[in-house]
Amino acid sequence: MQRLSGTDAGFLYAETAAWHMHAGVVVLLDPSTASAEFGIDALRDVIAKRLPELGLFRYRVMSGPLGVGGSYWVEVPELDLAAHVKAATLPAPAGMAELATFTADVFSRKLDRRRPLWEMWLVRPVAGDRAALVIKVHHACVDGVRGVQLYDVLFDLAPDAPHERGGGVVREPESDASPPALLCATASEILRAPARLGRALRAVAGAGRGVAAFALSAERRHATFPFEARRSLFDGSLTPSRSVAFCSLPIDEVRAVRASYGVTFNDVVLAACTGALRRSLLAHGVPPQQPLIAQVPVGVGRDSSRNDPAAVPGNFLSAIGAVLPVQLADPDAQLRAVSDSTRAAKALHRALGENFLLDLVDAAPAALISATVHAYTALHLDRLHPPIFNVLVSNVPGPPFPVYSAGAKLVATYPLGPLLVGCGLNITVFSYVDSVDVGLVACPDIVDDVEAIARALPAALHDLTQAKG
Repeated sequence: MQRLSGTDAGFLYAETAAWHMHAGVVVLLDPSTASAEFGIDALRDVIAKRLPELGLFRYRVMSGPLGVGGSYWVEVPELDLAAHVKAATLPAPAGMAELATFTADVFSRKLDRRRPLWEMWLVRPVAGDRAALVIKVHHACVDGVRGVQLYDVLFDLAPDAPHERGGGVVREPESDASPPALLCATASEILRAPARLGRALRAVAGAGRGVAAFALSAERRHATFPFEARRSLFDGSLTPSRSVAFCSLPIDEVRAVRASYGVTFNDVVLAACTGALRRSLLAHGVPPQQPLIAQVPVGVGRDSSRNDPAAVPGNFLSAIGAVLPVQLADPDAQLRAVSDSTRAAKALHRALGENFLLDLVDAAPAALISATVHAYTALHLDRLHPPIFNVLVSNVPGPPFPVYSAGAKLVATYPLGPLLVGCGLNITVFSYVDSVDVGLVACPDIVDDVEAIARALPAALHDLTQAKG
């Protein structure tokens, strides 16, 4: 039994009917490489035999008595794989558009908190003879780093890899989750609350000193801060509905632009998003006059367990803000502005302290987080201030070599991130072999053309290539 961190509890208890805090991925597979029959039984067998390595698949959330003292990850005595790993058949001929519609429906529903917070769908047929895995996991369980490590557990380097690794068997649940045990754990956590508060106060003091020094630095003029964003077509009040779209970019082209400009891989991704979102604004007859602000998640390290996918779930995340200069027509100028912005954002993040947000949120009671967010959304307080940011953009590095699931070759991986309050669009990219696969999630009541944005991303990247010659 382990207490949820403040970040994990925030993701869980800030969730509302319209704000779903799950993330996931759509994996496109080629079953022709499987030597045995590829199907739902083979997939369940792989997961069953690797449960010792799949921490988040084995744990569910339990609250302390009367909701006091937080909540805890508790290992389930027996996992009902049939309830988590399901099969779906799309009417033929089904292509990527139909897969996106199916995925959007799955992502429009919250996860069942009575079970471990994940589900997986094997979808067939897709694009002829291919299959797809639609995986949905609550963000309280996993951040980008642990997600990639779980990816390593679920997929193999060869199509004929055995389902079982190391001959292990699922052990008995690691700790007692009886009411007396929960009561003792709650009492212990209440006693630790002053220490967490002290850590948060030290983080605030350190951040104050760091920001004061940052204010005198050259990077200050390129930095972005919360609530500097202007209203746009991509932010507004969320509803429960979701829409999904996919696209892929040539990884060699991204690398060529990166090398030509001397910027980072993520800078090129953000600049391509800038060009695509500018196209969307112009298509809606809204010539952009101001930049958009993107929230970019950043992984931080404070616990060695984050490197162990068999460990208790959890997040070690922070975030930076980056300018998306959609008001600029020149791709060259867009990329240079993005690079200046991210360089300043990283300097500000270092000034605040890597674990500033983790320490701050960890000191807040889960009940307070839940009450605050629900009051904020119920009273529509987001209408009274500028957006915190306009869009979310994430970049997750994947393997540069082919991998397989139950013998089926992985063709593409489209990551799907959550939306946050006030933000109607999430763009997440995942590099795999020779492509950068992009998954877009939107609230269709805010962003009505997520497919058009997906189509515009390759063209925006090509503009960057042409700009540098």
